[in-house]
Amino acid sequence: MKPRGLIRRPRKRARESVRIALYLLGEFSFGYKRLRGLRPKGAAGINSTPRRFYMDALYFLTAGFYIGGSRPLLGFLRDVDLDADAEKIEEILARRMGSTTVRDILADFRNKHLSHPTFTSKPLAEYIHSKFDLKKRENLVVFMESLTELWNATNALVAKVKRIHKAMSPTRYPAPVLR
Repeated sequence: MKPRGLIRRPRKRARESVRIALYLLGEFSFGYKRLRGLRPKGAAGINSTPRRFYMDALYFLTAGFYIGGSRPLLGFLRDVDLDADAEKIEEILARRMGSTTVRDILADFRNKHLSHPTFTSKPLAEYIHSKFDLKKRENLVVFMESLTELWNATNALVAKVKRIHKAMSPTRYPAPVLR
């Protein structure tokens, strides 16, 4: 399987793009598997420090992959003919909850909590909760199901990008070690 889109790029740059995507997706996959392995113990367990750490890391990586002007991973997916995956991810990000979308919530959470923390919940309340009510069960369900679906789809990309990497450089450039 030769990725059609990357053939148009110089071969060295194409390999580099695949390797970088594989490294970043590998980091995401590591955190995702760790988060799924954590079992909440009691009411406080769902909000434990390790769970919050891995969730924040996944929010940050997800936002870097899919939010903002360039949306680098979506462009990469299209370059390597994984258009169906890119479209599925775009559909998840565009899901509406009231006057906002999953993409809007991820962007606000990244900008107001992860990238520029103020050590107060006020920015989150103003920017996220003003656009949609997380206390409404139906909104929370849509958001959590969408986030789970987005993270599952992102994690599934690791195997697909590994196959592309192998097709481009089966022996000379080994894939990054993903554990």
